[in-house]
Amino acid sequence: GISYDRGVHWLYQRALPVGQFYHIGLDNSVPFRVCGGMQDNSNWCGPSATWWSDGILNEDWFLVGGGDGFVTVFDTTNNRTLYSSSQYLGLTRVDLTTMERRAIRPMWPEGDVYKRGNWGPPAPLVGRFQEGANWNAPFAVSSHDTKTLYGGMRNLYRSRDRGETWTRLGDFTSGVNRRTLAIMGQLPDSNTLSLDDGISFYPTTSAFSESPLDRRVLYVGTDDGRLHVSRDEGATWTDITANLPGLPAATWVRHIEASRHALGTVYALFDGHQNGDFRNWLFRSTDFGQTWTSIVADLPDARVPHVLREDLVDANLLYLGTEFGLFLSMDGAAHWIPFRANLPMVPINDIALHPRDNALVLGTHGRGIWILDDVRPLRHMAAAALSAPVTLAGSPHVVYQRRLAPRLAHNGDMMFRGENPANGITFTVWARDSGTAAALVVTRAGGGA
Repeated sequence: GISYDRGVHWLYQRALPVGQFYHIGLDNSVPFRVCGGMQDNSNWCGPSATWWSDGILNEDWFLVGGGDGFVTVFDTTNNRTLYSSSQYLGLTRVDLTTMERRAIRPMWPEGDVYKRGNWGPPAPLVGRFQEGANWNAPFAVSSHDTKTLYGGMRNLYRSRDRGETWTRLGDFTSGVNRRTLAIMGQLPDSNTLSLDDGISFYPTTSAFSESPLDRRVLYVGTDDGRLHVSRDEGATWTDITANLPGLPAATWVRHIEASRHALGTVYALFDGHQNGDFRNWLFRSTDFGQTWTSIVADLPDARVPHVLREDLVDANLLYLGTEFGLFLSMDGAAHWIPFRANLPMVPINDIALHPRDNALVLGTHGRGIWILDDVRPLRHMAAAALSAPVTLAGSPHVVYQRRLAPRLAHNGDMMFRGENPANGITFTVWARDSGTAAALVVTRAGGGA
């Protein structure tokens, strides 16, 4: 904001798209909605497109949860129920029709008390200190049963009834006492300033993934570098941490992605920057984590991978979000190429693909949400031989032309207007070499240009 009278009145600058998103979720509305959690700015939902020529405005977005926003996941069976989390897995179930919210965070039977102070605070008179969780705690809705939820704190929990009750699946951390860990070469004590301000709870669950192909296959990772797999829906677990070649001990498990194309294939990303290790730690296993292969390949050094998604159709097409932009692989991670176009160089914290609309949605840390309206040309390029000088990607068989009308009078340029998708058919042409000349000719179905 800007004040011209020493803070008595404020003029807000609302035209800057600088949102910092941790996670994003999509529904199946028409147009589909995007929800996301923002750094110190709650959880919000808005449309991917509007029927107005003004585009997508700030007023099209609405608040669905407080705190530092994190995971937002739709129950897409009705597009009405949204799960919204804040820091330390402050979890709520939201009815998007009535806006009723119900807190569903796993709690101790005798009641939770938020921990105040980090060095031996007195025990509460009633209840217990709440179980610690990661600042960016994992949460997931099962792709096999939308009533089944998974949430990670110190323990991993599962609910079979949309969060009404929870079952503990286990503590997969090392259980280390953080007071035994040196900070800048010294052990902490009661006089250590700002103790635990950066990480209030440690160790905790930091990543989770359920196989889209088999509900029995689960993976869980922790911020102290532990990785486990279950093949019987959490009844028993196997520690697969030691199977990762060359990975320094206690490296944060940043992201796990169970494959939707091959049972047993799983991707794991690790983040060591907190300890000054900016190397790319990116692995794939094809045998449920028993053996791992690095898939860093020719990814530039020190990109710090955050999130990886397989394409919904092409198993060889991979999307990788890093601290320094988006990368694609069209050959199953044998090579990586930066994907820029008009996308700014910005951390990509989350990636989502829409199964109906074939859209690629990015949650960035600093430039809001970006949407590539149609990824089918990327699938075409991945499947086609890129040795051809010019390649024309296929176009959708049905295209709707929208007649858009203005909603507002002209309001100047002190407001943000998000772009609507292109109105009509978009042709995508890939030129192998810069400067290649090509002509695009559109013909009628009955013949003639």
